[in-house]
Amino acid sequence: MQQSNYGAARRIFERYIPISEHTIHQQNAEYYVAFCALSLYHKDGESLLTAFIKNHPNHPKAVVAYYELGDFYYRQKNYKKAITYFEKADFKVLDQSERHAAYFKRGYAYFTQKKFDAAIKNFNEIKTQEGQYKAGASYYAGYITYQQGEYAESLADLKRASQSDSYARLVPYMISNVYYKQKDYKSLQQYAEPLLNSNDNISSKADVSLLVAEAYFHQGEYEKSNAYFAEYNTKGKISPELSYRIGYAAYVSGEYNRAISSFKQVSGEQSTLAHQASYYLGILYIKQKNKPFAITAFAQLLDDNVDAQLKEEALYHSAKLNYEVNRTHAAITMMRGYLLEFPNGKYRSTMSDLLTQAYFNENDYDEALKYIETLSTYTTQVKQVYQKATFHKAIELFNKNQYARAVSMFDESLVYPLDNEYQLGAYFWKAEAYAIGKKYPEAAAAYQKVLWNQNSKGSAYHMKSRYGLGYAYFDNKEYDKARIQFYEYVENGGINDSKANHHDATIRLADCYYVKKEYAKAIQYYQKSISQSKVDNDYSYLHLGLINGIESNVAAANQAFDQVIRNHSRSKYYDDAIFNKAQLAFENGDYSRAISSFGMLIKNKPKSKYVPYAYMKRASAYYNNKSYDRATADYEAIIDDFTKHSVAREVLLPLQEVLTIQGKSQDFDAYLAKYKAANPDGEGLENVEFEAAKGLYFNQEYAHAIDKFKTFQDSYGESNLIEDAKYYIAESYYRADQYEKALAYYTEVISNEHYAQYHKVLGRIAELEFLQKRHDNAIYFYQQYGALASSKKHQYTAYRGLMRSYYLIDQYDSSSNYAHNILSLGSINAGSMNEASLYLAKAAMGKQDYQAAKDELLTTLNTAKDEYGAEAQYLLGKIQYIDQDHEKSIETLVSLNSTFHAYDEWVGKGFLLIVDNYVAMDEMFQAKGTLQSIIEGFPLDDIVAEAKQKLQELEAGEASKLQKIDSIEAVQDTLYTDQ
Repeated sequence: MQQSNYGAARRIFERYIPISEHTIHQQNAEYYVAFCALSLYHKDGESLLTAFIKNHPNHPKAVVAYYELGDFYYRQKNYKKAITYFEKADFKVLDQSERHAAYFKRGYAYFTQKKFDAAIKNFNEIKTQEGQYKAGASYYAGYITYQQGEYAESLADLKRASQSDSYARLVPYMISNVYYKQKDYKSLQQYAEPLLNSNDNISSKADVSLLVAEAYFHQGEYEKSNAYFAEYNTKGKISPELSYRIGYAAYVSGEYNRAISSFKQVSGEQSTLAHQASYYLGILYIKQKNKPFAITAFAQLLDDNVDAQLKEEALYHSAKLNYEVNRTHAAITMMRGYLLEFPNGKYRSTMSDLLTQAYFNENDYDEALKYIETLSTYTTQVKQVYQKATFHKAIELFNKNQYARAVSMFDESLVYPLDNEYQLGAYFWKAEAYAIGKKYPEAAAAYQKVLWNQNSKGSAYHMKSRYGLGYAYFDNKEYDKARIQFYEYVENGGINDSKANHHDATIRLADCYYVKKEYAKAIQYYQKSISQSKVDNDYSYLHLGLINGIESNVAAANQAFDQVIRNHSRSKYYDDAIFNKAQLAFENGDYSRAISSFGMLIKNKPKSKYVPYAYMKRASAYYNNKSYDRATADYEAIIDDFTKHSVAREVLLPLQEVLTIQGKSQDFDAYLAKYKAANPDGEGLENVEFEAAKGLYFNQEYAHAIDKFKTFQDSYGESNLIEDAKYYIAESYYRADQYEKALAYYTEVISNEHYAQYHKVLGRIAELEFLQKRHDNAIYFYQQYGALASSKKHQYTAYRGLMRSYYLIDQYDSSSNYAHNILSLGSINAGSMNEASLYLAKAAMGKQDYQAAKDELLTTLNTAKDEYGAEAQYLLGKIQYIDQDHEKSIETLVSLNSTFHAYDEWVGKGFLLIVDNYVAMDEMFQAKGTLQSIIEGFPLDDIVAEAKQKLQELEAGEASKLQKIDSIEAVQDTLYTDQ
């Protein structure tokens, strides 16, 4: 019967059964009806066949019927039901072909239900019998025995299966696995390698490659192992152990990038295997000269739970690497840690030498000095370290304005004067500290030590000391000595030291000649300074006017004064020029011109110190011109507005005289009474109490001083010392850091523009407004302070406040303008020009002009070794980060730690920016390692807190990413299983 005829056959057999008279034929017909129904998947097929078996149990077809039922459900993949009927069938009655099929199908049905013992009994019946099912039975028998650990039998079965084309591509992986399980690596290689190298399309070829790779790995043939590992697809999730072996084989084979990629999958955890992977990662990064990454890798091995031998290696490499990348502070810590934890370690000698060398590189001065103090004897090398460490510590103190401590430390540096340049530097900066403290003789002596050194002429300190010595003498009014130094500086090389200082020295040289009344020489150098630069021309023209006036060259004097008056109306010498021009006219009897000029001063500069004198002189000029009413008005102005000024006493007599001329003698008594009221003669107890309060102030007992001055105010409300009392109250609050209270009193004092300390109070108010972050107010008062500045230091203070205040309110052009003003002043103190250069860069950054900012930052870094240099290095790294030049940014920020380690704030910010660079580069291992290092050892709490937050965010991001990957792989696994 053909399948297509089952329906017709059933109908014929059904018609035959009732009419048949032969029992056997009738029973056969019943069987074929049931068989046809089953073959056609009719619902009654199973029931008809079971009924036939029940009704005719002895019929030959009854036994075959169970097999047919089992085979039907087998084809339906209903293996559980198929087993039920296969178990009832007697396979012996089947012919050989059917019997082989029956054993295979029953075995496979058991296999699908994981009943492997029952399955293998069926496969064993036919696996050696020739026929259609020999290969299949052998394959599944081999699989079961493999799972049961019976590798020899499994190998025989699988080899038998491999003889069939149907299983030839499936068997190699399992045979290879059997050899691997038996640790018969040679046989595995001999079997699998020819297959891998052939063009045969074997199943799981990558997995076979993996087994061959593992075989070679276990035999120590890592290069061959690496070649086969390369054929294995590692894109999926693999175990840490396998990742480690792949990495190690690549490492030995010199394929460092592959090794790094594999080891990174293992490191970062707390396990022995992860520790080994971190160690090899460090070694690989060293080989690639990627020292920062190596440091991070070894940092994973510095915990107490790491094997001691591995930790010793990691600590040694970490210390050495940190030293090599100029992370000297960290290197010193690790070197000392190594020597403490491994006092007899194999690297002890190397560590000790490196520690000494690290200190020799004069980075961590405090630690260097502490270490040296523990030594019983000083070698020449230690003395060199001591000289340099004390010098740099002194510079650090100098830059923090701790001048007395700096001088003491410079003296320590001079104890061992082995390096001449450091010796010269110590004397020079010691002199600078003395000069700032106005200890001019001490400063001069230190400058002279530089100049007397026979090897100093080739040093930059020689001309700087010449300039400084000139100022020490000048400020001490030793003008002859100052002149010699300024002359040497101006005429013999000072221009090569600093153009700004050379220009300034030219003016000071002219001043020396002026003071000594060598006017021709003075004129020569004032004119020379004018030809050199526009800076300070107002000062030079003023003095040319004064000299020409002295020499009765009135026209030339007026011409010089007019240069200031016309071209420098905002100059601090503007009122000097007007007053002296007026005075010159007065002295030459040109009273009308004098009156005009004095009037110009009074009108244009009402706050000038010359105003009282201008009134007095103008009154005299009016008197000489017989304008008595106007003379009287000016004298009255003095008595009314400048009652406590010394000029008020001077005008009493001429005032009485002019009133007498006008017939108003009786008016004089009122003026005299007003003067006496403001200037009482009796001082007595009042003065004693005031001086007592001042004594408390100068003893730094500010709270008591405030109480005393307030008591004085209450007791002597009309005293001419009241303004001084308010001033000292304000100063006491200022020094006690009670800024708002200080401001209240400074504001009262400043209401009198003629108060002796008016200019200083302006500066204080500007400073306090800045500290209170009221930057608009600060700008106003710094401008007022600058307008009355009488020295370069006062100008610098004003410019600096304006530069910083404008920057903080985002007015970058104005900030840059004042930065340039500071640079034009020359070097006022050690950090003035560095800070100005830094603010030029910050202003450019504010305008997002990053190229200009980089140029200014590099200019700053050429000279700045202070906190401004530290900030400049950080900002340079930040710009490189913004430009996505991450490797360069990391290099810059690593250098920040080594060069400016004393400035923890910028070092900490630098480390956090390094982390941001690593994240941008997708180097999460390095990012997390750096953050962990910050958390475990950085001294600033705010930096540690930020590091913890960043680490938490990174770990959360990675967890989310892994969850997505696991979800994708779960879907892929489901699809693979279904297939």
